[in-house]
Amino acid sequence: MATTNSLQGRRVLTIDDSPMTRTLLTGLLSAHGAEVVCASDGAEGLATLLHGGPFDVALLDLVLPDMHGLDVLRRVREEDQDTPIVVLTGKAGINTATDALGKGADGYVDKAHLNQGNNVLAFMDVLAHAMDRRSGISAQRELEEVKRRFYSMITHDLRGPAGVIKMLMELLLSEEGLPPKHRSLLMSARDTAEKMAILVTEFLDFSMIDAGVMDPDREDVDLREIVRSSADGHRLAAEVKGQTLTTDLPSTVVMAAVDGQLVTRVIDNLLSNAVKYTPRGGRLRVRVEVDGDHGVITVADNGKGIPCDELEHLFDPYRRAKGAKTVEGTGLGLAIVRQIVDAHGGSVHAESPGGEEHGARFVVRLPLVGSLHDEATPTRVS
Repeated sequence: MATTNSLQGRRVLTIDDSPMTRTLLTGLLSAHGAEVVCASDGAEGLATLLHGGPFDVALLDLVLPDMHGLDVLRRVREEDQDTPIVVLTGKAGINTATDALGKGADGYVDKAHLNQGNNVLAFMDVLAHAMDRRSGISAQRELEEVKRRFYSMITHDLRGPAGVIKMLMELLLSEEGLPPKHRSLLMSARDTAEKMAILVTEFLDFSMIDAGVMDPDREDVDLREIVRSSADGHRLAAEVKGQTLTTDLPSTVVMAAVDGQLVTRVIDNLLSNAVKYTPRGGRLRVRVEVDGDHGVITVADNGKGIPCDELEHLFDPYRRAKGAKTVEGTGLGLAIVRQIVDAHGGSVHAESPGGEEHGARFVVRLPLVGSLHDEATPTRVS
């Protein structure tokens, strides 16, 4: 239960158009040591909350004369993620209160009980829980920012030297008249530096996504362009192995709200694997199509395929197929693929039909523009 001094010295904003409710709340909160500021409509409350703060907690009526309380809540949360907000229900009902919880409120109180003078301690408990909950959310956000800065620093410090080593080796290899033995050693050093850079990149990317600090920077992107660019980047590697790489793209745009760089990483990883694990002379194919409100990208090959008992765990971190032991890698590539796709609200799975030259297929589904929905789960504070 809340202690009697849980509001001592706190600043509380009350947004309610009823003079009686404002008077009741001011008296109740002041009696517990709070400084109370009142607003009589949504516009005044919004301006006070955003420009007259900070406040330790805000009480928001959902039925206001100039705008709906949910609109006030939405506009506040666009700029202020730190102030705890408790909604006041009455005519709006429990369903609207639950909706408010899913849109960023931290608790709700039934005005009818307050007007009757009932459940004062329960009311204080709701305020205390709301402040504790929002404090935890803010602390978590600060922790994620610290993690983001840490990984950014580590990424720079580890990727940088590998890139410098590779560049120096390339510079030395450009010199004419190098003895064959020296050239061979330099090429080995260059290749090792490149492998080290790939290992560092995959490990850090996986760690950042797993820690929740790599958020997609969404923009409207044509999935055909991502696939076309990625395929062009892998065509030379395929040709070196005598493989054919074809693309099957629709004639109209396939627009998805995605982080273009991250989705490119997904296709790059899948195509890189296809080139690695498909024998010489094999065939690779990338296809883009629309299925309802999703864009579907399929990367297929005609290699040996994947055993059925390994498909379920193929996207697990550090998990590699039994036939992959002779191919260099970290075992993180497909785990990164799944994490990136999941972060976009999509899905990815692998198929291996079996039979001669059926190989493997990786199918990525991403929501198209206009198909994203708010799936936040309301959390009730009572």
